[in-house]
Amino acid sequence: MVLADDLASEVFLTAFRRRASYDLGRENARPWLLGIAVNVVRDHRRSELRRLAAYARAVDGDRADGPAAADRLDPALANALLCLSEGDRHVVLLFAWAQLTYEEIAEALEVPIGTVRSRLSRARATLRESLAPVEECL
Repeated sequence: MVLADDLASEVFLTAFRRRASYDLGRENARPWLLGIAVNVVRDHRRSELRRLAAYARAVDGDRADGPAAADRLDPALANALLCLSEGDRHVVLLFAWAQLTYEEIAEALEVPIGTVRSRLSRARATLRESLAPVEECL
């Protein structure tokens, strides 16, 4: 949940910085905060998609050994992730990178646990097919 914590922190930091522009005549600050949250998440998603697209464009020859190379995502995997539906990609990333349980993913995405299972199963099958080595014709 580190990413969620970071995004929540960013929402409240942005709200704090914009506090002078808040209309005190409003009865409730919740819609204002949720608007900021939507913008923060949208910006994060755009950055994530740009990063995945950049990984997909990377060529194997550009890879250097060392710490920076360990942070890079294989271009084939990045491209395969981009080809998944948004829902499937979120489930895969929450499961594989954030190491959430099915129950935690269901809670985070506000979907039934069965939806998490089906999305993960479908995504795994799609990724397996996308990343399978191409067999040479004899």
